[in-house]
Amino acid sequence: MRRLLLSLKKIIEDIPSSGVLPDIPINPEPEVNNKIFYTSTGSSITPYSTSAFGSTIVSNTLDSSKNMYVIEFNGDVTDCGSNAFRNRTGLVNIILPNTVTTIGDRAFYYCSSLSSINTGENVTSIGASAFSTCSLTNISFGPNLKSIGQYAFYGCDSLSKIYCKAETPPTGAYGMLEGIAETAKIYVPKNSVDAYKSAKYWSDYANFIEGYGF
Repeated sequence: MRRLLLSLKKIIEDIPSSGVLPDIPINPEPEVNNKIFYTSTGSSITPYSTSAFGSTIVSNTLDSSKNMYVIEFNGDVTDCGSNAFRNRTGLVNIILPNTVTTIGDRAFYYCSSLSSINTGENVTSIGASAFSTCSLTNISFGPNLKSIGQYAFYGCDSLSKIYCKAETPPTGAYGMLEGIAETAKIYVPKNSVDAYKSAKYWSDYANFIEGYGF
């Protein structure tokens, strides 16, 4: 009986490793690489920098079947570059395709209504002040993340869950997570907890870091 109970306990503990991360919006077209999906507080939103995506915008329309706006490009979206959606205060949710590898400096700076984002699985770098002063409650990064810039999440005081799948702690920068929720959790691979807690800049948030079974 004791062995059975221990087995059940392990199964329960391992459930997150096989499920979808909670509260992360799901891409309605995961195999499509030339579209960005988003919702807003009102009408469609024009990016601050229309040249920040590695391809040219061809349309920005409402898809009523998905109840989301869709920005369509003439090729793969490879970047969400500097100032891409800066100061777009009506932006609420956004889903980037898996081809995006870079989130540039101030890409979502002062998107004060932005509460959720799906960055895809292949982002390698997050620029300085990329998400500063957003209303994010959670965010997830794939296993290829290499760097996070200065003040990347400064003032995101609602940000309570960060999922970082990279086995090696990404290179950090001063103030990268300054001002996140006081009760925040930073979930990292279970076998990398000590590495994160001792890494430069990550060590400033050691009390927030916990292991997770991705």
